[in-house]
Amino acid sequence: MPVVYKYPLGRGGLTQILMPKGAYAAHVALQGPGLDPMIWAIVEPAKECEERTFMILATGQEIPEGLNRYIGSIHPDPFVFHVFEVLTS
Repeated sequence: MPVVYKYPLGRGGLTQILMPKGAYAAHVALQGPGLDPMIWAIVEPAKECEERTFMILATGQEIPEGLNRYIGSIHPDPFVFHVFEVLTS
């Protein structure tokens, strides 16, 4: 049965996260006193895990090839950053 899990993202650049296969990265936001970037995903915990890669880019940064799934944006005032998943297929 699907559930929602939360995973920490890095503060920029690439972040690899182990998630159950088929997980759907659904939302990003800042959380906690340190305003840490987090990603929430709909997962089936019983499934085997796979490594997924995400990247945070600032507004105005060029989007490298392969960042072809936009997840969402986070807003640590006064900045805005954008989270993409790197899809391998």
